Amino acid sequence: MHGTTLKQIRLYYGFTQQELADKLGITRGYLSQLERGLKPVSLRVQIKLAKYTTPKPELIDTLDQLKNLTRLEKSP
Repeated sequence: MHGTTLKQIRLYYGFTQQELADKLGITRGYLSQLERGLKPVSLRVQIKLAKYTTPKPELIDTLDQLKNLTRLEKSP
């Protein structure tokens, strides 16, 4: 999982950084680092995130579209 995906999920569910950080048991600053891609999103964080979010088809479609756009931007 990329940090931008984490941020999109947070925004989709309407969590502030502080609210999501509290749910995940991490600091808001660390969450900010994750979202900016400065730190990798650990499996532990991903598992905790899954407890508070339910993937919805429209979110998955949006994330897939974002991944495809990112790939196109990086292509030569």
